[in-house]
Amino acid sequence: VIGSVLHLLPDAGGHWLSACLALTAAAVPLDFLMDIAAVGAVVTPSLLEVGSQYGLTPIASAMSVAMATSLVFLPYQAAPFMVALSYRQVPLRQMVGAMFLLSSLSLFLLCPLNVLYWRITGLI
Repeated sequence: VIGSVLHLLPDAGGHWLSACLALTAAAVPLDFLMDIAAVGAVVTPSLLEVGSQYGLTPIASAMSVAMATSLVFLPYQAAPFMVALSYRQVPLRQMVGAMFLLSSLSLFLLCPLNVLYWRITGLI
């Protein structure tokens, strides 16, 4: 399994930023298939091994997976949003639009900044 995951991921070229973001990118598609809590439980052990192949510490690998599990594009991905949706105070279209926009901005802006912050503070 680990070999197939490594084969699908882009080559990080030994760079810590690319390696962390590649692990995040590997976990994001699974967010659409199951609850985000389940994604963390299912993929973290495998991606810790992949991270070690990239030369990352287990902490850096785990934090990269955690970033992916914080991205909620659709309400069904996290139970609290389904509860909020059941109150019918916000239309589904509006909620999905806001969630998709915020998660996209987080993925493309905040995730790279987060990895840089980890590097500056010495976490990775």
